[in-house]
Amino acid sequence: NTFTLDIYKHATNFLKEYLKQHASSPKDVQPSGEGKKASKTVIIQGDSRKHLFEAYKEYGEILEPGVKLMGYSTFRAFMKDQFPHVKFATKKQELPKDMVPFRSGKCMTYDKNKDPIRIQQEKEKADAKKAAMEQKKKEEHEREQQAQQQAQQQQQVQQQQQQQQQQQQ
Repeated sequence: NTFTLDIYKHATNFLKEYLKQHASSPKDVQPSGEGKKASKTVIIQGDSRKHLFEAYKEYGEILEPGVKLMGYSTFRAFMKDQFPHVKFATKKQELPKDMVPFRSGKCMTYDKNKDPIRIQQEKEKADAKKAAMEQKKKEEHEREQQAQQQAQQQQQVQQQQQQQQQQQQ
């Protein structure tokens, strides 16, 4: 399966935001990459992969209704590849002392004011709206100038007609 870059960006931003709310250090938030030092393992308690996937679907629907999202198995594979340091605790599992546990709710709350893709889209919309307003003002100004020129021409024509009438009398 191949997805557009936007779909991967949405998933990465979702996971970063989710981890920001639950991770103890900023390092825990970053996706892994080749050559990076292995991050400290982060164990998520209280949520399952399925809950996280449901939160991802909500995030996608809020961000852009109707946008194509990854399926569950693709999301799991993506998370395993990009965020291998994130693990899920099972009820039976004891936490090793060197791992960082943190609490989480069932769903991540979505803050649209912090989403970089949404911020960029809103900025582009605002810029387009501003450009349209400036164009409209420019057109109105040109219309006003044309109206003034026509009024001046009419005055000149009237003055010339009056002068001709005066000369005929």
